[in-house]
Amino acid sequence: MSDGNSMNELKSFGGYESLLKYINETKPIAERYSKDGRSPNAGRIPLGERRYVDMYWCRKVDGAVELFCESRKPVAIWYKNGTVRLTSDSYHYYRRADFLTRVIGTWFGMKFYMKHRKMYLENGDGSSYFIPEGVDYDIIPSPIDQYLTPAKPVQEYKHVMLKKRMAEIRARFKPFYQYMQAVLSIDPEFGLSYDNGMSSTNALVEFENFLRNPTDDLSVMKEMLVYCTSQTHMRHIWLDWSMYYSNKDTRVGFKKAKEQFELMLKVFYFNEVFEFTPVEIGKEVHDLNAKYGLSRWNVEK
Repeated sequence: MSDGNSMNELKSFGGYESLLKYINETKPIAERYSKDGRSPNAGRIPLGERRYVDMYWCRKVDGAVELFCESRKPVAIWYKNGTVRLTSDSYHYYRRADFLTRVIGTWFGMKFYMKHRKMYLENGDGSSYFIPEGVDYDIIPSPIDQYLTPAKPVQEYKHVMLKKRMAEIRARFKPFYQYMQAVLSIDPEFGLSYDNGMSSTNALVEFENFLRNPTDDLSVMKEMLVYCTSQTHMRHIWLDWSMYYSNKDTRVGFKKAKEQFELMLKVFYFNEVFEFTPVEIGKEVHDLNAKYGLSRWNVEK
């Protein structure tokens, strides 16, 4: 009996033939009509409890089977030759990884999992392969042990900070650090009075200009300090930079404000302060610095 977890009863399949046999033996969801028209679940083959068919289901299309996980488009397609295609339409998150593990991986001793916002396939032989997002990615049966293995493993890189280059960039902002320390030593809650204000597009552009061309103009530095201490303004920066934002309390004091500003430097100067080091294919990459490169604001090389 299910305990309420919609994934508890998901089926696991030992290959394409096993999945096809299940489809042929399973009754599709019946036709139902309401004032809104035909039910969108009609004809679907549930992959778990029938009450969750709107979330987890499959269908046979031209000899292949499409698998759906909380999606309008298939997250994976299983072909007659045994190939499983993880589709470019599928974005990665932990529930999707869990779905793929339960439906595809269990019989092959495999699991899909998320690490630092990236998806990996842990194979039955102990290898872990990075699965890129936004592209079709095929895993095929190994001719030797029948494990599902990437058809074209992707080379991953680890981002290593160039400490000397980072120190050079940090040195350009010495006047701002001195100003920041002087102001916050007197008023450690400087940013609180700005938390009800809203950041304009022009203000964000001005902040980006300051990061690219630092100045010791006091009026400019005061405005920039607001961005490093006000929760409201930080939120606008991270949204504009397409970065993950953690909704924490307004930063107070010199130490925390400095940490916030140096985080911004890592994001803004990502291409200058991090180098790409190739890692062994089949090994999980512990790369905490990768998140800094997700912003669209990277200084040209």
